[in-house]
Amino acid sequence: MVTADLRNTYKLLRAELGITKKDADFAIALADDEDDEMMAEHRRRMQLARWEGHAIGTQSDLFDDVDRTPAADRAFAEGKKAGLSGETKRCDYAPETEQYRQFMSGWDAGQTVLTKGFKKPEDDADVRPPFLSRAEAEKAVDGLAATH
Repeated sequence: MVTADLRNTYKLLRAELGITKKDADFAIALADDEDDEMMAEHRRRMQLARWEGHAIGTQSDLFDDVDRTPAADRAFAEGKKAGLSGETKRCDYAPETEQYRQFMSGWDAGQTVLTKGFKKPEDDADVRPPFLSRAEAEKAVDGLAATH
């Protein structure tokens, strides 16, 4: 009986409001603030959308298809995406515009994130192979010859 009622509720939501079962389940999960796993997944998706320059998470209005993100903010996001992708530092904005400056600033921010994983050795001595004395080298060669 409960399963049939749930199915009927999903059908009603679909017919009356255009809400799919997946959307209804998501809304129910959002109502439960203690579902940390679901909230972490949602935050991750929002971050990915921002990286891709989508306006997800902005306030909606009657004309949702109009992107009202300020041009400078869009340029920064484009530059950061280009920097993260390893593209060259080049854009189509005129150099005297704020969009140009924001694109370049975003590109630098993307490169900073990209290069954060690379570490410069602190001391060259740590990366050089150890040198063997002549006697140690001959002993190592003799040991290799004996095993083959």
